[in-house]
Amino acid sequence: MKSLKLVFLTIVFQCCNYSGHVSYINSDLSKNIEKRKVFFIDLEFEAKIISKYVHEKSSISPFRLDLEIIKIYEEVDLSNVQFSPYYAFTSLNLDTLNLSVTKEIYEEASQGYDLQKEKGSNGVFIQGIMYELLNSKKNVWFVSDAF
Repeated sequence: MKSLKLVFLTIVFQCCNYSGHVSYINSDLSKNIEKRKVFFIDLEFEAKIISKYVHEKSSISPFRLDLEIIKIYEEVDLSNVQFSPYYAFTSLNLDTLNLSVTKEIYEEASQGYDLQKEKGSNGVFIQGIMYELLNSKKNVWFVSDAF
């Protein structure tokens, strides 16, 4: 009977510990999304769309664009070079960017099209037309109708 109580208390302790760990992870993820969104909103660049594809195994961000960076207006700190699965500069000299986008942006994008991201904007311009990308909520990346 004593060992049964010990097992029960151990299980309760582990569940509480796990719950606290999950809360910490969720809090940390929310802070990280918020921090990276601030970086991305402040980022300004001009690019050409090299290719587009659907990452079928990703339920978070399946629609992707590969971009050739023509001009980047900011110095990018190494800590902001990538935020998987949302964006990643895929070369050390920051001349290519893999960017997760909404379904609308994906459908409007074509190889060779111009894409611009203005400083202070939560969206991108493709061929001069603005498309929203980032959600206005602090801890949510994409606009609500992304997929």
